[in-house]
Amino acid sequence: MKIALIALGSGTLLLSCGGSTQSCSNTCSHVAATQCSGPQVQTCTADANGCLSLSAASSCPAGQSCSPDKNSCQADTCDGVAVTAGCGTWATRTSMPTAREHLGAVALGGKVYCIGGALRVNGNSGTNKVEVYDPVTDVWTTKANPPYPILDRFKIAAPGNGRVYLFRDDWTLEYDPAADTWITTKAVMPTPRQDFTVSSAGGKVYVIGGSTAPYTNGASLQVVEAYDPAANSWSSKPQIPTAVQFTAAATINTVIYVIASSSLLAFDTSTNVWSTKAPSPVSSGADLAAVAVGRKAYFWDNLNGTQFFAYDPSTNAFRALAPRPTKRFWSGSDTTDGKIYVIGGETNSGSQTAEVSSLVEQFTP
Repeated sequence: MKIALIALGSGTLLLSCGGSTQSCSNTCSHVAATQCSGPQVQTCTADANGCLSLSAASSCPAGQSCSPDKNSCQADTCDGVAVTAGCGTWATRTSMPTAREHLGAVALGGKVYCIGGALRVNGNSGTNKVEVYDPVTDVWTTKANPPYPILDRFKIAAPGNGRVYLFRDDWTLEYDPAADTWITTKAVMPTPRQDFTVSSAGGKVYVIGGSTAPYTNGASLQVVEAYDPAANSWSSKPQIPTAVQFTAAATINTVIYVIASSSLLAFDTSTNVWSTKAPSPVSSGADLAAVAVGRKAYFWDNLNGTQFFAYDPSTNAFRALAPRPTKRFWSGSDTTDGKIYVIGGETNSGSQTAEVSSLVEQFTP
């Protein structure tokens, strides 16, 4: 039997056996070559026919992450200094006065506003308490409550007009911190849904994805709608390419970054165009959280583990950072003065010892 290996310019190999050919669509250059998939690494292997393909992504050794510049595992460094626990530091600050989960947290004017939530793990225990944290003094204060308890399934945003907005499928609330008053007559989102994510850009709040009725295991949505506080009106935007619920988004300049399944998608609000970015180390469908600090976006999964990641658009790559000290489900989070705050939530989720938390943890990149 005659066997011939014919190389084509496209990188495809034709394996000829006795006059017949078998096509190889190689996805890598040579055996043992490596390639980054987020902070993880893939290795090039050959099958019995000599066809080359990348293995499933695997974690780098402890203290290393896959470097997109070298496409291999490299020692983690912070400002050029090698580290073993990931970049950044965590600190515990003064606890929130009212322990709760499912709260909304948003930063405005150098303070973090914590609104609503549930006072116990199970049962109808919604609260309308508003407590404000001042990182400079490490002190909490109490503000005016909204007109009714705000239990869960809502999202919160501060689009840059000095006001705070809360969104749910059946209401939109506006809070004026200067006057310490609430306005309940705001326009409701056109598409009723829950489990959506929000992010602000250009003075507007973008409501992305979500789930349909009956909201428990409802179908994921691709709907994107933008709320304009100045006009108190909504407008439709191009749908997200992948239907999502239980995800998170963060804005850098005019671009909103959203986790969709196991990929990172980007929506440029200046052009209304979606694009696909790097594979994501966390996947939508759980309790994801995200914030942006400077030119990086930070993502984590409150439910599954304590890993904490930064995404850098300039390299289109994720990097593992110092892990969160505690795992807390349904916590609230935002950033101010270059620091990230993770507040409240539920500890020991799914167990008989589950309870609401008042813990405040601060991350400094």
